[in-house]
Amino acid sequence: MSPLDPLGLGTPQDFPSEVHLFALSQVLEVLRGACPARVLEEARRARKAPRSRTPSPGKGDSPRSFALKAVLARFPGDYRPRLRARLELHFLQAVVRAQLDALLLGRGEAVGLKWSETTNPKEDVLEALAFGLQAFAQRNGLRPRLLLVTPQRAPAPVGSPPYRRTGEALGRAVEALRRGAPVAGRGCGGCPLRHGCPARAV
Repeated sequence: MSPLDPLGLGTPQDFPSEVHLFALSQVLEVLRGACPARVLEEARRARKAPRSRTPSPGKGDSPRSFALKAVLARFPGDYRPRLRARLELHFLQAVVRAQLDALLLGRGEAVGLKWSETTNPKEDVLEALAFGLQAFAQRNGLRPRLLLVTPQRAPAPVGSPPYRRTGEALGRAVEALRRGAPVAGRGCGGCPLRHGCPARAV
């Protein structure tokens, strides 16, 4: 595993080897105050842990699948859907990968769909996804639109965040992950790094 790919996401095509790769979920953890060193260590341990053999629901049988199919059916046939579409947010020496439940391209639009089990998902997730969708749309000359799909409810439009503020916040978290520096905090007591960590607070 390359030290420049600490989350084991795999090297994207057409990127130089010195580019670091991170998942949006880990970047958001750091934004919320998690220790970057712990985030990286837990991701490393998760990769080594045996995978669960619990059977998953059949394809298309979940409430998420039904809700997404219903929303996709409302769009005209000339919109091309891509399920489980991946966005890439580009930062200095780093790429952050984020995943939409679906991305529809058509009529000059890039429409992102994000499933949430609650009607009030975490705002930073939506802002970060909107930031990534905006960047994708700009690169491809499209208008971005992010829709939130929730149970028993039509998709709700997600407002545009202040992109510069969102980008700066994500950039700070990405830089903290690139450094991987330990930061003392509330979660230090149960941290796998607590023995010998220079920032431990136990």
